[in-house]
Amino acid sequence: MTPKTCIVYVLETSKTSTDIFAAAQQLANQLHLPMAVVHVMPDWDKQLAQELTTLEAELAACNIPLIVLIGNPANTLAGFMHHTNPYKVFHSSDSSYKKDTTSLEAVDVA
Repeated sequence: MTPKTCIVYVLETSKTSTDIFAAAQQLANQLHLPMAVVHVMPDWDKQLAQELTTLEAELAACNIPLIVLIGNPANTLAGFMHHTNPYKVFHSSDSSYKKDTTSLEAVDVA
């Protein structure tokens, strides 16, 4: 069996949910696994790309890469998951988390 390689946070819009992001980051820290934020654009969108550039800078401060893929979201994301074999996938639209914001904070690893 292939070992699980990372924690993935799937970003469905250019806005993140800090509760879900924090849960993903905390699990990555606990398991000593890298984390990545992934967004799939069906087509190139210049305005969205500019919004994602701002997010990318925030993520860089937390040492987390933003991976932007272009293609059919379902197929492209399935291919990405197949190749990365994540331990767990978090989705920004998960309704079990309530707080939505565009501000990210690094999780303390104490």
